[in-house]
Amino acid sequence: MLLVVPEFDRVRFDVEAYQEGGVMRKGKLQPKAQWTFNYLAPLLAQVFEREGRDLPYYLVGHSAGAQFLGRMAALYPNEAKRMVLVNPGSLIFPDRDQAYPYGFGGLPDELASDTALRRYLAAPLTLYLGTGDVGLKDLSTGKRAMRQGPTRIERGRNCHEEARQLAETKAWALSWKRVEAEGLDHGSRPMWEHANCRLAILGEVAEETSK
Repeated sequence: MLLVVPEFDRVRFDVEAYQEGGVMRKGKLQPKAQWTFNYLAPLLAQVFEREGRDLPYYLVGHSAGAQFLGRMAALYPNEAKRMVLVNPGSLIFPDRDQAYPYGFGGLPDELASDTALRRYLAAPLTLYLGTGDVGLKDLSTGKRAMRQGPTRIERGRNCHEEARQLAETKAWALSWKRVEAEGLDHGSRPMWEHANCRLAILGEVAEETSK
């Protein structure tokens, strides 16, 4: 497996540019060409050129990176085999009741129509959540964020449940999965080392190794 780790530094990428994908700037919709999501295509092109062939790829992000990928899954279709959101602080819920970046509200119809929502539910998205991720450090606690749930684990579960209910009501396909790491908090390294990490990314159960 080839691991590619781009850095979105805090100097050039504030919350609107990174976690929210550059879609909005001070409440105003930005041209698609200015969205931060656009960095994906040239990055993949460079990797494929160096490797001499196109490769299947997975997109994985933790915390702020998980927020970025979640909104990418909603608004920027791509060919990732799976997009894995690890302990996101907030998500874009599949509804128009919440305004972006928490939902599809306020976005133009081409981005928030039933077709767009259906495509979002069909995205190969996995919510990989630590069940002990209940701390408030670096967690958005504004009114709109708290509407999604008081903790990260609850926000992830609530988003998945809303997607499940919408898919059932509309008779749409739901490709989302939810995988949990029992007892783990927000730290990233324990999430990567947990037995369920392989399940979250590749859909495979890790083999037990003899000691």
